[in-house]
Amino acid sequence: MSEETRNPEVGVVLLNMGGAANLEEIRVFLRGMFRDPAILPLPAPLRALIAFAISRTRSLAMRAKYQKIGGGSPILEITRAQAEELQKALERDGIRAEVTVAMRYTPPYAEQALRSLSPQARRRIVALPLYPQFSLTTSSSSLRDLRETAARLGFAAPLEIESWYDDTGYLDDLAARIETALADAPDGTVVLFSAHGLPERQIRIGDPYRDQIEATVSEVAQRLGEVECRLAFQSKIGPARWIGPSTLDAARELGRERRPVLVVPIAFVSENIETLHELDVEVAGHARAHGVPWFGRLPTQNAGERFVRVLAGIVGRALRAS
Repeated sequence: MSEETRNPEVGVVLLNMGGAANLEEIRVFLRGMFRDPAILPLPAPLRALIAFAISRTRSLAMRAKYQKIGGGSPILEITRAQAEELQKALERDGIRAEVTVAMRYTPPYAEQALRSLSPQARRRIVALPLYPQFSLTTSSSSLRDLRETAARLGFAAPLEIESWYDDTGYLDDLAARIETALADAPDGTVVLFSAHGLPERQIRIGDPYRDQIEATVSEVAQRLGEVECRLAFQSKIGPARWIGPSTLDAARELGRERRPVLVVPIAFVSENIETLHELDVEVAGHARAHGVPWFGRLPTQNAGERFVRVLAGIVGRALRAS
């Protein structure tokens, strides 16, 4: 280990949602999610009761989905790989850093992540959500949790990076990856961006998520030129009205048009249950059943070299501006 690594000047915490690493963690994940006031804005006792009930009733259905993707989500393994590669990239940029991982709804939680940093790294902490687009239900919840945990532990208040949906490197990398995938796709393939959905009430209270998603899609579409691009939203749960159109409806429409489709996850940068099962199994099967002649899905960025350089650039600029 180099002297620079032994004496870091900054601690970087990558924030992500988490996911069940094995079948036993499914209830932990569901209970954690629905106890979050950002997800279920109800009084704490009622929220805890509902979270307990949901974790029991939905766990069997979720178990079947996780079994189809190998028994667990790879999101923690991928995020740790992103952290490892980001630390190397920052060191190459002359930034001595320790990079760690905090998940919101499954271990390692914020406290574990912060305690894993050396005393030197705790003096200057950067919080980087792995959500390009800001939402009160994702970025804000994770940032608040880390901020409150750091204050409770007596650590430095984190430098918070709220979003990077319009980062030029991110947009260029995404467009380049889509162009590479389209080179092997049939002529006339439609690029269908699929973002995690939100209840409409979230937008009404001022959540900027949909606007930022649309801005990202617009910028990438400009880079792709004549390629037809559409946007849809996935992962709806519960009876409330969610923003749309849904990814399933969009796939059905493309089937009626007999158009080949390349689905691009736009709010996810790591493979998880919503890409590996919802898109690769549910949406793919739905699309083919409704006449889509060719279905492809762009992999998420994971720990790809270009994407890690994007993250390093975001961290570096934040540090220089602080």
